[in-house]
Amino acid sequence: MQISFVQNWLLKRVTLRLSKGLGTEVSVKNVSFSLFNKMNMEGTMIRDKKGDTLLYAGALKLRITDWFFLKDRAELKYIGLEDAIVKTQRKDSVWNYQFVADYFSSPKSKQKKSGNVNLDLKKVDLKNISYTENDLWRGERMNIKLSSLLLDADIINFNTKVFSISDINIDKPYFYILDFQGLRPDSLRPKDNPAADTGLQLNTADVILKVKKITIKNGTISIQGNEEKADNYFDGSHLFITKVNGKFNNTTLIKDTIYFSMASENCVNFSFVLLFLLIVDCIEMIIDLK
Repeated sequence: MQISFVQNWLLKRVTLRLSKGLGTEVSVKNVSFSLFNKMNMEGTMIRDKKGDTLLYAGALKLRITDWFFLKDRAELKYIGLEDAIVKTQRKDSVWNYQFVADYFSSPKSKQKKSGNVNLDLKKVDLKNISYTENDLWRGERMNIKLSSLLLDADIINFNTKVFSISDINIDKPYFYILDFQGLRPDSLRPKDNPAADTGLQLNTADVILKVKKITIKNGTISIQGNEEKADNYFDGSHLFITKVNGKFNNTTLIKDTIYFSMASENCVNFSFVLLFLLIVDCIEMIIDLK
């Protein structure tokens, strides 16, 4: 199993099975893993049903507890992702990744199985990441880019929705959002119902998030309320903020309230709140997928 040839032979068998099951291209150029705590994958590609790129990852690295499948609790020590591109889009109510979610979803059992493995993530290392969400149905296009993100965690638990982070360092974050006329007819627009389950507006999943230290370097935020050209004077529908820098201590999100203290000058409070809410939005999206 440790021989590279055998590992890649097994990889081809798995990717061929996935490609057949998903009905689209799934490929990985190279893989290496050691039994049973380490895996490195290079050149991972998944296309959507129309042949467009859904996911490309230049390098994916995982480190997990030794012999994790024999233990009640596994610690996911490290996730590393480099040169990754993710593109999600839709023209109707169905996203282009829905077929992947359907394939990996399993029927809910009435009884809870014993011995489930609970992953306890400790470190995330991202380099050169790009995520694009093109929502033609609702009329919103979003692009998120990161030069690098390094996260050290104390507790990350998607089941209890409790996240305690020691340190987050973000270099050159870029956030762009554009609103435009979508394809969804007015008759299908959902009625305003502010989070009936929790009563929360921003933190609808009722996540508890605590971060001891956040460092942001050279961030950029672009908010475009429409596709029209911005006015020469101040235009509230077109905001472009650059050089977002700052250090923030003891940042906490409980319910819909954010607490934080600034550790440096020359930082944009509004921009920081936007980036922080973006992190919360990503967490809620992962919870929804689970």
